Amino acid sequence: MIVGHMRYLEQDRQWLPTEVVKVLDWMAAADWNRLEDGRYELEGAEVYVGVQHYKTTPAAEKQPESHQAYVDIQYMPLGREVIGAEPLTDEHEESSIELEVRDLIFYHEGVQESSLVLAPGMYAVFFPWDVHRPGCRATEAAETVCKAVGKVPRGARMLLRVH
Repeated sequence: MIVGHMRYLEQDRQWLPTEVVKVLDWMAAADWNRLEDGRYELEGAEVYVGVQHYKTTPAAEKQPESHQAYVDIQYMPLGREVIGAEPLTDEHEESSIELEVRDLIFYHEGVQESSLVLAPGMYAVFFPWDVHRPGCRATEAAETVCKAVGKVPRGARMLLRVH
């Protein structure tokens, strides 16, 4: 997992995988006051960003998840949410597998989950070995957020840019 903020994207880009930088550049340039919910393709169906507005919910109502075919790049332009995050281990018990349709594996519970507050301008990159529980409330009350989730195929030019 990688966590960062758009204000440091210029410094971070030298360490981030090339395809992740491409998605973050698109997110940084987007007009979030005009962008509608939906799917935005950056390189055909392979690399894309999904934009959605929704209300956060209690963590107990969300299931931890992971992906196998794609890397998730989650960016929060508006609002705040908590994302539970932890490394995938043999202790995680799968509750449902939806790899063919949605590239999702859900788990019954987290094992050693840490809470990450994603606030405006922040992004998190989740790899297939990262379990995450997105969309959780940061406060007692539900909050309406706008979030973008970029998808990059696992292994697609995911080399780190080392200088």
